[in-house]
Amino acid sequence: MPKGVPQIKITFAVDANGIVKVTAQEESTGEKKGIIITNRSALSSDNINAIVENAKQHEKEDESTRLIIDKKRLLEELIDQASDMVKDSKQLWFWQRKTLQDQINLHKKALLINDLKTIELSIEKITQIIQKLLS
Repeated sequence: MPKGVPQIKITFAVDANGIVKVTAQEESTGEKKGIIITNRSALSSDNINAIVENAKQHEKEDESTRLIIDKKRLLEELIDQASDMVKDSKQLWFWQRKTLQDQINLHKKALLINDLKTIELSIEKITQIIQKLLS
């Protein structure tokens, strides 16, 4: 370390009651400071039950959202793969690259929509196009 830059060792400890102890020690001087963080505003069992009930009520919505996100990731990967084909493939004719780029642009729009059927249809279509060009 350059001269004048402090080297500080920080340790965290959490006990069974959720109390956090943080200690910082400056290496060269040995000076040590610490703080204890306690949970003074614990939730009541009624609050905890309300939170759990709320989570249960939104479980299906959360699952649907997760599925849409996963499908969007897959579509993004396929779009990236197709974009790489447009950029890197010297085996494709100009019209094939143009058609593929047009399809990429079209299916990118599906990423802006939170409709599972639209996204799945785009995945299916762009997969077919990629497979057709690779064969």
